[in-house]
Amino acid sequence: CLAGGGVLGAAADGLTGLLVSRFVEGIGFILVAVSSPAIVIAAAAPRDRALALSLWSVFTPAGMALALIIAPPLLHTLDWRALWLGIAGASMVALIGVTRAMRRVVLPQALAGSPLRTVIETLARPGLRWLALAFAAYAFQWVSLMVWLPTFLAEDLGATVATAALLTALVVAVNVPSNVLAGWLLGRGVPRAVLLVGGSAAMGLAGWGIFTESLSDALRYGLCIAFSFVGGVVPASLFAGTAAHAPSPGHMGAANGLLMQGSNAGQFIGPPLVAAAVASAGGAWSGALLPLALGAVVAGVCGIMAAR
Repeated sequence: CLAGGGVLGAAADGLTGLLVSRFVEGIGFILVAVSSPAIVIAAAAPRDRALALSLWSVFTPAGMALALIIAPPLLHTLDWRALWLGIAGASMVALIGVTRAMRRVVLPQALAGSPLRTVIETLARPGLRWLALAFAAYAFQWVSLMVWLPTFLAEDLGATVATAALLTALVVAVNVPSNVLAGWLLGRGVPRAVLLVGGSAAMGLAGWGIFTESLSDALRYGLCIAFSFVGGVVPASLFAGTAAHAPSPGHMGAANGLLMQGSNAGQFIGPPLVAAAVASAGGAWSGALLPLALGAVVAGVCGIMAAR
């Protein structure tokens, strides 16, 4: 789906074709994101599962950072259709690699009964519902800042378009090592609730400073880096929590589906809501303070409830 959607997008000659191609790619993204954690857990030794899940959870920030770094220079020599085809080719390389690696992985047996029963049993777990809400609140904050960061850097901090892209790539990239750090900490017994609440609180404080105009530009950008770095402990903790709360290994697909649904809801709601808040403040970026702060509070509270 990812590769096919990319090819469709490269061949599109209008808005409708592009939207159809993105829809196909979106199906592929969900299929990969929902099924991968169960495969990672099956492939890893029990003592390594938290670290393995944290390594896998970097796919979003790593992919975003690579795109932000690679796309601008490529677009100087190639058109966007070539970039689309290149990404489709990368998806095919991933397909070959995963297919070969799967030969050595023994997956848990499928549950007896209807898939609908599996979904209902998964939804009945309060911990999984709280984790999904926490992921929604986290994605609401992190994706909103990453989406609007180039505009914020250009308008408020005076960066050029090219510089803003590179600075945004750095902010996105620092989310990667902290995801891995979270897996390392979980493997050494640090409670998930501590990482979830601590990461959410730090994101809230950093977000407050980013949009406080009395601070220096350098400090505000440094807080953008801190926001993304400390926030990286949250996704790895959530995926590890899903494995702990799922009724059985056979429920992992549905459990991760619920988690990703929360993430997608936060990504969908966050950027337009933050934009509306900034617009209602007369275009002042300080308008983003309240929605981001609320997102941090919700993520922390949901993390506590999931731990309970």
